[in-house]
Amino acid sequence: MIAIPHIIPINKVLKSKVNQFFTDHFSQRKAKFLIDHGEWHYRGNENRFAMLLDDKIIGYFGIIPASINKYNVKSEALWWIDLVINEKYRGLGYQSIIDKYIRNRPGIKLGISNESAAKIHTKHNWSVRDDPRVFLYPLNPINSLKKKEFFSKYGIISKASVYILIPLIKFINYSLKKYQIKWSEEIINPSPKIFQDVFFDNLNKKSITTWRDIEFFNYRYLLSPNKNQFRYFISKKDDSISHYCIIRTISKNDEKYIRILDLFGNLDDHERINDIINYIVKVAIDIKAIQITAFSTSKRLNKVYRNCGFLISKKSRFCFYDNSINHSSEKKTNIYFTLGDSDNDDIA
Repeated sequence: MIAIPHIIPINKVLKSKVNQFFTDHFSQRKAKFLIDHGEWHYRGNENRFAMLLDDKIIGYFGIIPASINKYNVKSEALWWIDLVINEKYRGLGYQSIIDKYIRNRPGIKLGISNESAAKIHTKHNWSVRDDPRVFLYPLNPINSLKKKEFFSKYGIISKASVYILIPLIKFINYSLKKYQIKWSEEIINPSPKIFQDVFFDNLNKKSITTWRDIEFFNYRYLLSPNKNQFRYFISKKDDSISHYCIIRTISKNDEKYIRILDLFGNLDDHERINDIINYIVKVAIDIKAIQITAFSTSKRLNKVYRNCGFLISKKSRFCFYDNSINHSSEKKTNIYFTLGDSDNDDIA
Protein backbone atom coordinates (compact mmCIF):
# COMPACT_ATOMS: atom_id res chain seq x y z
CA MET A 1 0.00 0.00 0.00
CA ILE A 2 1.35 3.43 -1.00
CA ALA A 3 1.88 5.77 1.94
CA ILE A 4 -0.17 8.96 1.78
CA PRO A 5 1.82 12.17 2.31
CA HIS A 6 0.39 15.46 3.56
CA ILE A 7 0.79 19.03 2.35
CA ILE A 8 1.52 21.98 4.64
CA PRO A 9 2.78 25.58 4.20
CA ILE A 10 6.56 25.77 4.56
CA ASN A 11 6.31 28.18 7.49
CA LYS A 12 5.23 25.13 9.50
CA VAL A 13 8.39 23.23 8.57
CA LEU A 14 11.88 23.75 9.95
CA LYS A 15 13.54 26.45 7.84
CA SER A 16 16.78 24.47 7.67
CA LYS A 17 14.92 21.49 6.17
CA VAL A 18 13.24 23.64 3.53
CA ASN A 19 16.45 25.41 2.58
CA GLN A 20 18.25 22.09 2.24
CA PHE A 21 15.49 20.81 -0.04
CA PHE A 22 15.92 23.90 -2.23
CA THR A 23 19.68 23.37 -2.39
CA ASP A 24 19.25 19.69 -3.32
CA HIS A 25 16.53 20.13 -5.94
CA PHE A 26 17.08 23.48 -7.69
CA SER A 27 20.04 25.12 -9.36
CA GLN A 28 22.34 27.05 -7.06
CA ARG A 29 21.03 30.36 -8.41
CA LYS A 30 17.36 29.36 -8.09
CA ALA A 31 17.81 27.90 -4.60
CA LYS A 32 19.46 31.10 -3.36
CA PHE A 33 16.66 33.18 -4.82
CA LEU A 34 13.97 31.07 -3.15
CA ILE A 35 15.79 31.26 0.18
CA ASP A 36 16.38 35.02 0.00
CA HIS A 37 13.30 36.26 -1.85
CA GLY A 38 10.75 33.44 -1.88
CA GLU A 39 8.31 35.25 0.40
CA TRP A 40 8.15 38.15 -2.07
CA HIS A 41 8.03 35.84 -5.09
CA TYR A 42 4.97 33.91 -3.90
CA ARG A 43 3.39 36.95 -2.22
CA GLY A 44 3.63 35.34 1.23
CA ASN A 45 5.04 32.18 2.82
CA GLU A 46 1.50 30.86 3.19
CA ASN A 47 1.61 30.33 -0.59
CA ARG A 48 4.63 27.99 -0.45
CA PHE A 49 4.02 24.32 0.31
CA ALA A 50 5.95 21.21 1.28
CA MET A 51 4.80 17.66 0.76
CA LEU A 52 5.84 15.56 3.75
CA LEU A 53 6.07 11.81 4.15
CA ASP A 54 7.12 10.49 7.56
CA ASP A 55 8.33 13.99 8.47
CA LYS A 56 10.56 14.11 5.39
CA ILE A 57 10.12 16.71 2.63
CA ILE A 58 9.59 14.79 -0.61
CA GLY A 59 8.04 17.58 -2.68
CA TYR A 60 7.61 21.32 -2.99
CA PHE A 61 5.43 23.73 -4.95
CA GLY A 62 4.16 27.26 -4.77
CA ILE A 63 1.34 29.45 -5.97
CA ILE A 64 1.27 33.13 -6.88
CA PRO A 65 -2.10 34.76 -6.11
CA ALA A 66 -3.18 36.92 -9.03
CA SER A 67 -6.09 38.80 -10.52
CA ILE A 68 -7.10 38.46 -14.14
CA ASN A 69 -9.39 40.28 -16.52
CA LYS A 70 -11.92 37.70 -17.64
CA TYR A 71 -14.39 39.16 -20.11
CA ASN A 72 -14.06 42.64 -18.58
CA VAL A 73 -14.51 41.38 -15.00
CA LYS A 74 -11.76 41.25 -12.37
CA SER A 75 -11.48 37.64 -11.22
CA GLU A 76 -9.24 35.99 -8.64
CA ALA A 77 -6.72 33.44 -9.90
CA LEU A 78 -3.46 31.76 -9.00
CA TRP A 79 -0.38 30.58 -10.86
CA TRP A 80 0.81 27.08 -9.92
CA ILE A 81 4.61 27.04 -10.12
CA ASP A 82 7.88 25.38 -9.05
CA LEU A 83 6.56 21.85 -8.59
CA VAL A 84 9.32 19.36 -7.80
CA ILE A 85 9.13 15.84 -6.40
CA ASN A 86 12.20 14.06 -5.06
CA GLU A 87 13.21 11.59 -7.76
CA LYS A 88 12.94 8.63 -5.35
CA TYR A 89 9.22 9.33 -4.97
CA ARG A 90 8.25 9.96 -8.57
CA GLY A 91 5.81 7.71 -10.39
CA LEU A 92 3.83 6.99 -7.22
CA GLY A 93 0.95 9.35 -7.90
CA TYR A 94 2.13 12.12 -5.58
CA GLN A 95 2.00 14.76 -8.34
CA SER A 96 -1.66 13.85 -8.87
CA ILE A 97 -2.30 14.48 -5.17
CA ILE A 98 -0.81 17.95 -5.53
CA ASP A 99 -2.78 18.53 -8.73
CA LYS A 100 -6.02 17.73 -6.88
CA TYR A 101 -4.97 19.98 -3.99
CA ILE A 102 -4.51 22.87 -6.46
CA ARG A 103 -7.76 22.21 -8.34
CA ASN A 104 -9.72 22.23 -5.07
CA ARG A 105 -8.50 25.72 -4.17
CA PRO A 106 -10.80 28.67 -4.92
CA GLY A 107 -10.24 30.83 -7.96
CA ILE A 108 -9.03 30.21 -11.48
CA LYS A 109 -5.87 28.14 -11.80
CA LEU A 110 -3.20 29.05 -14.36
CA GLY A 111 0.10 27.53 -15.40
CA ILE A 112 2.73 27.42 -18.13
CA SER A 113 3.99 23.86 -18.27
CA ASN A 114 6.37 21.60 -20.11
CA GLU A 115 5.19 18.74 -22.30
CA SER A 116 5.20 16.03 -19.61
CA ALA A 117 3.33 18.20 -17.08
CA ALA A 118 0.81 19.18 -19.76
CA LYS A 119 -0.06 15.50 -20.27
CA ILE A 120 -0.81 15.16 -16.56
CA HIS A 121 -2.88 18.36 -16.63
CA THR A 122 -4.89 17.01 -19.55
CA LYS A 123 -5.53 13.79 -17.63
CA HIS A 124 -6.93 15.89 -14.77
CA ASN A 125 -9.26 17.86 -17.04
CA TRP A 126 -7.27 21.07 -17.27
CA SER A 127 -7.64 23.05 -20.47
CA VAL A 128 -4.22 22.82 -22.14
CA ARG A 129 -3.36 25.01 -25.11
CA ASP A 130 -0.28 24.63 -27.25
CA ASP A 131 -0.64 27.74 -29.42
CA PRO A 132 1.58 30.10 -27.33
CA ARG A 133 5.14 30.54 -28.61
CA VAL A 134 8.51 31.54 -27.20
CA PHE A 135 10.36 33.81 -29.64
CA LEU A 136 14.10 34.35 -29.85
CA TYR A 137 16.06 37.08 -31.60
CA PRO A 138 19.67 35.83 -31.76
CA LEU A 139 21.54 39.14 -32.11
CA ASN A 140 24.80 37.22 -31.89
CA PRO A 141 23.96 33.80 -33.38
CA ILE A 142 27.32 32.25 -32.56
CA ASN A 143 27.15 33.04 -28.83
CA SER A 144 23.39 32.69 -28.59
CA LEU A 145 22.85 29.43 -30.45
CA LYS A 146 26.08 27.46 -30.34
CA LYS A 147 25.58 26.14 -26.81
CA LYS A 148 24.62 22.48 -26.72
CA GLU A 149 21.68 23.05 -24.36
CA PHE A 150 20.05 25.36 -26.89
CA PHE A 151 19.80 22.62 -29.49
CA SER A 152 18.45 20.06 -27.04
CA LYS A 153 15.99 22.62 -25.69
CA TYR A 154 14.65 23.92 -28.99
CA GLY A 155 15.31 20.96 -31.25
CA ILE A 156 14.56 23.02 -34.33
CA ILE A 157 17.88 24.27 -35.56
CA SER A 158 21.10 22.48 -36.46
CA LYS A 159 24.55 23.78 -35.70
CA ALA A 160 25.15 24.26 -39.41
CA SER A 161 22.10 26.52 -39.57
CA VAL A 162 23.74 28.92 -37.13
CA TYR A 163 26.24 29.91 -39.79
CA ILE A 164 23.45 30.39 -42.33
CA LEU A 165 21.75 32.77 -39.89
CA ILE A 166 24.82 34.93 -39.33
CA PRO A 167 24.61 37.05 -42.53
CA LEU A 168 20.82 37.35 -42.22
CA ILE A 169 21.01 38.55 -38.61
CA LYS A 170 23.83 40.95 -39.50
CA PHE A 171 21.65 42.42 -42.24
CA ILE A 172 18.65 42.79 -39.91
CA ASN A 173 20.82 44.34 -37.19
CA TYR A 174 22.28 46.80 -39.69
CA SER A 175 18.80 47.75 -40.93
CA LEU A 176 17.50 48.28 -37.41
CA LYS A 177 20.47 50.44 -36.46
CA LYS A 178 19.38 52.79 -39.24
CA TYR A 179 15.69 52.62 -38.30
CA GLN A 180 14.39 55.95 -36.98
CA ILE A 181 12.20 55.59 -33.90
CA LYS A 182 8.89 57.38 -34.45
CA TRP A 183 6.81 57.26 -31.28
CA SER A 184 8.71 55.31 -28.62
CA GLU A 185 10.93 56.46 -25.77
CA GLU A 186 12.49 55.14 -22.57
CA ILE A 187 11.28 56.43 -19.21
CA ILE A 188 13.17 56.32 -15.91
CA ASN A 189 11.55 55.74 -12.49
CA PRO A 190 8.03 55.51 -13.95
CA SER A 191 4.81 55.85 -12.01
CA PRO A 192 2.82 52.58 -12.06
CA LYS A 193 -0.24 54.65 -12.96
CA ILE A 194 1.22 55.08 -16.46
CA PHE A 195 0.97 51.35 -17.09
CA GLN A 196 -2.37 50.99 -15.34
CA ASP A 197 -3.86 53.68 -17.58
CA VAL A 198 -2.70 51.85 -20.71
CA PHE A 199 -4.30 48.68 -19.38
CA PHE A 200 -7.66 50.27 -18.61
CA ASP A 201 -7.64 52.09 -21.97
CA ASN A 202 -7.34 48.73 -23.71
CA LEU A 203 -9.59 46.39 -21.73
CA ASN A 204 -10.92 43.70 -24.03
CA LYS A 205 -14.25 42.07 -23.21
CA LYS A 206 -13.35 39.04 -25.31
CA SER A 207 -9.96 38.33 -23.76
CA ILE A 208 -8.41 36.88 -20.60
CA THR A 209 -5.27 38.55 -19.30
CA THR A 210 -3.53 39.73 -16.13
CA TRP A 211 -5.29 42.53 -14.25
CA ARG A 212 -2.63 45.20 -14.67
CA ASP A 213 -3.31 47.70 -11.91
CA ILE A 214 -1.02 49.79 -9.68
CA GLU A 215 -0.81 47.03 -7.06
CA PHE A 216 0.39 44.53 -9.68
CA PHE A 217 3.06 46.80 -11.14
CA ASN A 218 4.36 47.75 -7.70
CA TYR A 219 4.65 44.10 -6.67
CA ARG A 220 5.98 42.64 -9.91
CA TYR A 221 8.37 45.35 -11.06
CA LEU A 222 8.86 48.49 -8.97
CA LEU A 223 9.35 46.65 -5.64
CA SER A 224 11.02 43.56 -7.09
CA PRO A 225 14.42 42.47 -5.75
CA ASN A 226 15.46 42.48 -9.43
CA LYS A 227 14.19 46.04 -10.06
CA ASN A 228 17.63 47.27 -11.11
CA GLN A 229 17.48 44.90 -14.09
CA PHE A 230 14.27 46.42 -15.53
CA ARG A 231 13.92 49.14 -18.16
CA TYR A 232 10.67 50.80 -19.23
CA PHE A 233 9.56 52.04 -22.64
CA ILE A 234 6.42 53.79 -23.85
CA SER A 235 4.87 54.74 -27.17
CA LYS A 236 2.87 57.92 -27.63
CA LYS A 237 -0.11 58.67 -29.83
CA ASP A 238 -1.69 62.13 -29.95
CA ASP A 239 0.28 63.19 -26.84
CA SER A 240 -1.03 60.25 -24.80
CA ILE A 241 0.68 56.96 -23.99
CA SER A 242 -0.70 54.18 -26.17
CA HIS A 243 1.65 51.27 -25.38
CA TYR A 244 4.35 50.27 -22.93
CA CYS A 245 7.06 47.63 -22.87
CA ILE A 246 9.07 46.37 -19.87
CA ILE A 247 12.32 44.49 -20.38
CA ARG A 248 14.83 42.77 -18.12
CA THR A 249 18.57 42.53 -18.79
CA ILE A 250 20.39 39.58 -17.24
CA SER A 251 24.16 39.12 -17.22
CA LYS A 252 25.55 35.58 -17.22
CA ASN A 253 29.19 34.70 -17.83
CA ASP A 254 29.90 38.21 -19.19
CA GLU A 255 27.05 37.89 -21.69
CA LYS A 256 23.85 39.96 -21.65
CA TYR A 257 20.39 38.53 -22.28
CA ILE A 258 17.24 40.61 -22.69
CA ARG A 259 13.73 39.40 -21.97
CA ILE A 260 10.57 41.24 -22.97
CA LEU A 261 8.57 40.83 -19.77
CA ASP A 262 5.46 42.79 -20.68
CA LEU A 263 4.09 44.53 -23.75
CA PHE A 264 0.65 46.06 -23.68
CA GLY A 265 -1.61 48.46 -25.55
CA ASN A 266 -3.79 48.18 -28.62
CA LEU A 267 -2.59 44.87 -30.06
CA ASP A 268 -4.08 45.77 -33.44
CA ASP A 269 -1.83 48.83 -33.76
CA HIS A 270 1.04 46.95 -35.31
CA GLU A 271 2.87 50.10 -36.38
CA ARG A 272 3.44 51.28 -32.82
CA ILE A 273 4.17 47.79 -31.52
CA ASN A 274 6.69 47.35 -34.32
CA ASP A 275 8.22 50.72 -33.40
CA ILE A 276 8.61 49.89 -29.69
CA ILE A 277 10.01 46.41 -30.38
CA ASN A 278 12.49 47.91 -32.84
CA TYR A 279 13.54 50.33 -30.12
CA ILE A 280 14.19 47.36 -27.78
CA VAL A 281 16.29 45.69 -30.47
CA LYS A 282 18.32 48.87 -30.96
CA VAL A 283 18.91 49.02 -27.19
CA ALA A 284 19.99 45.36 -27.23
CA ILE A 285 22.43 46.04 -30.06
CA ASP A 286 23.86 49.09 -28.24
CA ILE A 287 24.56 47.16 -25.03
CA LYS A 288 25.89 44.19 -27.02
CA ALA A 289 23.28 41.72 -25.78
CA ILE A 290 23.47 38.33 -27.46
CA GLN A 291 19.75 37.60 -27.61
CA ILE A 292 16.22 38.80 -26.84
CA THR A 293 13.44 36.45 -25.69
CA ALA A 294 9.69 37.06 -25.78
CA PHE A 295 6.61 34.99 -24.98
CA SER A 296 3.51 35.39 -27.13
CA THR A 297 -0.01 34.04 -26.72
CA SER A 298 -1.32 36.32 -29.46
CA LYS A 299 -1.33 35.21 -33.08
CA ARG A 300 -1.64 38.88 -33.98
CA LEU A 301 1.77 39.53 -32.47
CA ASN A 302 3.56 36.47 -33.80
CA LYS A 303 3.96 38.03 -37.22
CA VAL A 304 5.13 41.32 -35.68
CA TYR A 305 7.85 39.53 -33.71
CA ARG A 306 9.03 37.68 -36.80
CA ASN A 307 9.12 40.89 -38.83
CA CYS A 308 11.27 42.46 -36.08
CA GLY A 309 13.97 39.78 -36.30
CA PHE A 310 12.65 37.11 -33.91
CA LEU A 311 13.38 34.38 -36.44
CA ILE A 312 13.38 31.42 -34.07
CA SER A 313 10.40 30.21 -32.07
CA LYS A 314 9.17 27.11 -30.29
CA LYS A 315 5.83 25.89 -29.02
CA SER A 316 4.86 26.56 -25.41
CA ARG A 317 1.84 25.48 -23.35
CA PHE A 318 -0.73 27.36 -21.28
CA CYS A 319 -2.85 25.49 -18.73
CA PHE A 320 -6.15 26.70 -17.31
CA TYR A 321 -8.55 25.24 -14.77
CA ASP A 322 -11.85 26.68 -13.58
CA ASN A 323 -14.49 24.53 -11.87
CA SER A 324 -17.26 26.82 -13.09
CA ILE A 325 -16.86 26.31 -16.85
CA ASN A 326 -16.74 23.66 -19.55
CA HIS A 327 -13.07 23.56 -20.47
CA SER A 328 -13.69 22.32 -23.99
CA SER A 329 -15.27 25.71 -24.72
CA GLU A 330 -12.22 27.62 -23.48
CA LYS A 331 -9.63 26.37 -25.95
CA LYS A 332 -10.44 29.06 -28.50
CA THR A 333 -10.78 31.88 -25.98
CA ASN A 334 -8.51 34.86 -26.59
CA ILE A 335 -5.77 34.97 -23.96
CA TYR A 336 -2.91 37.38 -23.50
CA PHE A 337 -0.09 36.55 -21.11
CA THR A 338 3.57 37.57 -21.11
CA LEU A 339 6.86 36.44 -19.55
CA GLY A 340 6.30 38.72 -16.55
CA ASP A 341 2.85 37.45 -15.63
CA SER A 342 3.95 34.25 -13.90
CA ASP A 343 7.37 32.79 -13.11
CA ASN A 344 7.94 32.17 -16.81
CA ASP A 345 10.57 34.91 -16.66
CA ASP A 346 12.76 32.46 -14.70
CA ILE A 347 13.04 35.09 -11.99
CA ALA A 348 16.23 33.65 -10.53
